[in-house]
Amino acid sequence: MLINGRRVVAGGLGASAAVDLNTIPTEAVERVEILKDGASAVYGSDAIAGVVNIITRKSYNGTDLGAQYGASRKADAQTFDAHVTTGTSGDVAGAIFSVRYFNQWDSWLRDRSWSQQALDFDYRPGKGVSPSGSSRVPQGALRIPEDPNNPGNPLCGTALCTAMTTQLGWDVDQRYIRNTGPSAGTTPVVCGTNPLGQTDCFRKFNTVAPDNGGTGNDFYNFAAQNYLTIPSTTIQGFSSGEAKFPVARGYYELSYTQRNSTQNAAPMPLNPGDYANIVYSKDSVYNPFGTDLSFLGRRLVEFGNRTYAEDLATFRVVTGLDGTLPDVFGPAHGWFWNTSVNYGRTSGTFTTGGSFRNSRVQSATGPSVLGPNGPVCVQTPGQISTEIAGCTPLNLLGGPGSIATAQQDFLGFTGTSRAYDQLLTAGADLAGDLFPLAADRPLSLAVGYEFRHQLGSQIADPIAAAGDSADFNFKSTSGGFHSNEAYAELLVPILSNMVGVESLEASLAGRYVRYSTFGDKFTYKLGARYTPVRDFTVRGTYSTAFRAPSISELFLGNKETDPAATDPCAKLSAVPAAVAARCLNGGPGAPRPGAAVTGSGSGDTGLQELTRNGGNPNLRPETADAFTAGLVFQPQAVRNLSLTLDYFNVTVDNAIGVTGTPNILNGCYVGGVDEYCALIVRNNSGLIQYVDDFFANIGKIKTSGIDFAVRYALPSDVG
Repeated sequence: MLINGRRVVAGGLGASAAVDLNTIPTEAVERVEILKDGASAVYGSDAIAGVVNIITRKSYNGTDLGAQYGASRKADAQTFDAHVTTGTSGDVAGAIFSVRYFNQWDSWLRDRSWSQQALDFDYRPGKGVSPSGSSRVPQGALRIPEDPNNPGNPLCGTALCTAMTTQLGWDVDQRYIRNTGPSAGTTPVVCGTNPLGQTDCFRKFNTVAPDNGGTGNDFYNFAAQNYLTIPSTTIQGFSSGEAKFPVARGYYELSYTQRNSTQNAAPMPLNPGDYANIVYSKDSVYNPFGTDLSFLGRRLVEFGNRTYAEDLATFRVVTGLDGTLPDVFGPAHGWFWNTSVNYGRTSGTFTTGGSFRNSRVQSATGPSVLGPNGPVCVQTPGQISTEIAGCTPLNLLGGPGSIATAQQDFLGFTGTSRAYDQLLTAGADLAGDLFPLAADRPLSLAVGYEFRHQLGSQIADPIAAAGDSADFNFKSTSGGFHSNEAYAELLVPILSNMVGVESLEASLAGRYVRYSTFGDKFTYKLGARYTPVRDFTVRGTYSTAFRAPSISELFLGNKETDPAATDPCAKLSAVPAAVAARCLNGGPGAPRPGAAVTGSGSGDTGLQELTRNGGNPNLRPETADAFTAGLVFQPQAVRNLSLTLDYFNVTVDNAIGVTGTPNILNGCYVGGVDEYCALIVRNNSGLIQYVDDFFANIGKIKTSGIDFAVRYALPSDVG
């Protein structure tokens, strides 16, 4: 995206490639130009499929004040928007100034019938939509592991565990949930005592449970705890102007935007098995089963919602001179010239809340004993002399409210990251007419040069950078590049005003670039336009293009995400024998220690898998070939009517992206691809700890289609 033909600094959380459209005041926009065909030969990197160019007003006379307030029918999602725009223009100088304040309040998914419940869709015949959610619930949900010495049977260490798995049934993926008492209607419940002598009751985690808001299942409805509209505030200032001198015109563009917004997510889920090799120790005073639990999902509602607050400021300034060459330049007199400098910077902070530290979870879910003032964490089971200072054992099966403030303070933290993006360009352009051929217009030539220096950085919070956050961890990202680019564009009117040839013209463009990251590249564009009669035009282009790897794609520090994916090794009895064999062997060749699944399967029935994305400094640029052909019909008999029909075909090679976690898992265990298996890391219990999925030049993208448009304006006495 461009503003007045010039690049715009990114507006994200550091090392970003996205432009924040909030930095452009609508009152200052004159029009928006969209170039559909590949424009890399003229505009450089990123212009593979086309260019969006926002043109701002050059002059403005008067003052405009405006404000609006709105709210939904639910009396939420309120917005308030106020602006002042003023300007003046004259023969010598002119300027426009605009200031805006925008505030948006929150609204919640839970307050709309169509979004208040998380849903699943089953594509099998006769199925369809059903209430869903997360198995990490406030009551605590667990699985009893398989006995490695007695496959097909649970590993129990207490009478309660034996009674529960016997009376309620057991399977490698069977989940149980804490019940508030010894009865749940017709649903069987098993009760017993924990090491503190307290009574704990459990039943199956299933879809016919009587609680959870009457939805008919035990899943935690995370949708109710998410925003529908995000609270945000934007303060914006913009100015542009010009001053005319005897031999040139000076101009400037200046803008500043301050944006504050907060996103959120449901309270943090805790499941020890999700984090490295942490387990809920069999020696915890709150564990009534006498066996280490690698799956014990507990929604930490005591911590409140997770929050992600952005506080960003974007500054941009453009200044330059332009004019026409005087007579002393001979044949080049009257040619238009322009030189400019463009600087932009986005910087700010990213603050997270509601998460906790893995290292402290390991202590709080480890061995514990009953001390003089209550349970305490210990390093060695049964030995109070090895007490861990400041640590209070977690009662993950105590239900909502069982995690005290002191435990929250020990586990939780507020994370703060800093980020910036910076862009500097300097360039010069020269354009003018050459000589005519057999048309009524001469050939015209435009040439130019641009230097670009781009930097980006996101300095990670120390706890997240150390991999100690239970929420998404990420390493710091920092990098940049510079480029030198030169282009030339030639428009060739060939014939005009002849029988059968109203107009025939061709266009050629080329651009040479040299990047500090990957070297040089040359792209070109060929175009033709033929109008046999005034009503009808045929047009077409062929171009090559490229997209340079972004700072994030090159230098992104390892960053955790949680894409939708399922473990093919969750239950070995449900997959083909060849897949089960690969699961047991950790994939072909058992590429990583601890990667194998044991017994009946991993038991991981989750719908998401933790994945690490990261940059790749060896990326090559994407390259593309684009072809367009179209027809334009503008009948003189019907004024203000036009019809266009265009065909486009774009092929991108060396496309930059990630493979995708589902593709990696299926490629390893179903497809038997060693390369994919090497990307999967499991913990000692066989659960997927994370999947590595870094940026790479992974393949080819092809797209084609047809655009059809009709435009008609009907003038009348009233407009």
